[in-house]
Formats: sequence, structure tokens, C-alpha cells
Amino acid sequence: MKAAMARKTEDAITLHLEEIEKPVPAAGEVLVKVLYAGICGTDMHIVTGHYKKAAFPLVIGHEFVGEVAEVGPFAETGLQLGEKVAVHPIRTCGKCDACLAGMENICEELSIIGCQENGGFAEYVSVPASKVIRLPQDIDMELAGLLEPLAIAVHDVHASGLMIGQNACIIGGGPIGILIALVAKSAGASVVVSEINGFRTDFIRSLGIEVIDPMQTDVGKEIAKRTDGKGVDVIFEVTGSKAGAAIMTQLARRGGTIVSVGIPSEALPIDGSDVFMKELRIRGVRLHHKSDFEHAIKILASGEIDDALRKFITKIYDLSDAEEAMRYAIEDQQHFKVLLKM
Repeated sequence: MKAAMARKTEDAITLHLEEIEKPVPAAGEVLVKVLYAGICGTDMHIVTGHYKKAAFPLVIGHEFVGEVAEVGPFAETGLQLGEKVAVHPIRTCGKCDACLAGMENICEELSIIGCQENGGFAEYVSVPASKVIRLPQDIDMELAGLLEPLAIAVHDVHASGLMIGQNACIIGGGPIGILIALVAKSAGASVVVSEINGFRTDFIRSLGIEVIDPMQTDVGKEIAKRTDGKGVDVIFEVTGSKAGAAIMTQLARRGGTIVSVGIPSEALPIDGSDVFMKELRIRGVRLHHKSDFEHAIKILASGEIDDALRKFITKIYDLSDAEEAMRYAIEDQQHFKVLLKM
């Protein structure tokens, strides 16, 4: 089969289309024929050498959907050949304290399909049957290629405890920030995004979401004006930056919640006095649960945000052009999501 293989040499990490052996599903696994796969920031970090946990050589890609091609021995799934499916791309031990507490996303032995084991930038991939999720058979598989990042947004909104009628501020209008805004808005919240990139602010406004540009407007004063000085119920800090960390406690209302989404590259300056005086909750989030995927599928099946998601897909490349697609994703600064079509 064809696969986009990342290999590490002494000098660099390369990504090339190769012919490799088609996987055979082991006991308890399902062979998935991949239809669409998304290029994620993690995939770019693997290729540029900034993701240190990758296991080379590696077929990258953890955002993928497809069809059931084969069911391995002892895989009790009820799935039929040809059924459309998504894959929850994490393999867990099922026995550590985190797994036993229902927090499989922070399993002590977590392995991510496409990062520590071969993933979806290939014609076929074999995955644990327990991680295969049936899709509505009439679903648009191109949009379904966005299910994994949409599930991240669902997980983040669930973790926040955001309720209908509350307000939320998303600091950072990149792909995940935008998806969080869409999920929060669909959940009945009032949403505003803080973003400095002009391309992104224009795009976010085209989705009907309010934006504050910190380069033009004092975000703290604007939020105070919009909330009668009370602050925001839930802050999603998606940038992982010093600037985001510095303002997030200021924007939160008394008793509010801050969800730390962005991965910081260094220690961040958090105003402990704000946390104390306002009795703020700061909640970390990582990846997603399988139930978040199931919720994301329901959102997609409803069609409620289909138009926004179609705009979200900037380009689609064939698998044979995976190298060009990755180069575009890394170098171009004016795109949101790139998909590979198998």
C-alpha cells in the first residue's frame, strides 16, 4: 500500500510517499481503509523535529476517517465491511489509575496512533477495535475528516462546565480556538475571540463570531464594558503564550473558570492574586475521550456548523502529494486545515 513515511536521519527528518506492506489486523483489531486524513500541528512538529516523542520510522497522521476493510480475530464490533467509521486515535493500558478513573486521555502508557505508532497518512491502518466508532452512513466524509480536532474542542468545552446562557472568551483564534468557539456557541454560550492575526480575525468574523483584536482594542477594557465590569464566565487560553497567561485571570469573573488549552514552551506568568481574590478554577485539558468523539459526531450529523466547517478546510491534496501538502501546511501562514484524500 502507499503511505507517507517519516524517517529520521542524522541530518533531518524526511517525509516521502513509499510502498509499504499493508497491515494485517491482529487479534482485537480492525483494518480501516482511510478516506480522509487531516494535517495537524503535531504532524508538522514531527516533520520539523519539534515533537520529541515520535517513534521513527513512522506513518504519521492521527486525524483520519475511513471504512471498515477487515475485522481481525476476536474483534467483537458488530461492524460490517464497508461501514464508515472514525478512529479515536489513542491506545491506552486500561489499568493505570487514570484509566480506571475514566481519564484515558492521560493514561500513564498513552500511545497516540500516528505519533508513537503508524497512523492514517496511508491507504490502510490497523487499530484497536475498541477505538473504532461507527459513523452515520450518510455523513459527509470530507467534513468527517475534521472530527478529531472537533472532538478536542468538545472535550475542552465539556471540561469547562460552560452552560447555556454563559459567556466565554477564547484567547487565540487558530484552528482549535475557532472550533472551541463554534462548539461553545452551539452549546448556547455567548462567545468572543481575542486574536491579533488579521487573516484569522477576518475569517472568524465571516463565521458570525465576534472578535477583539488586542492590537487595536484594550481587551480588558472591552470585556469589562461588555460584561458590566463582571468579567467572563469561562476563559479558554489557547495560545500557550505569556501574553495570554498574563491577561486570562484579568478577564475572568469572580468564581470563573480558566481552561488551559495551549501548550506553553516555557513557564508562564499567572497572576496568583487574581486566582486567590476571585477564587478562580484553572483546568488543564489534554486530547479527548471516546465520548467526546461521539458528541462531535452528533454535532456533525446535525449539520449545524457544516457551513463553517466547509470554510475551515483550506485545501485537499491526494495522498500522492503528501510531501507538497505538508510543505504547504508548514510554510503557508494563511490556512486553517489541510486534508489528504486517499
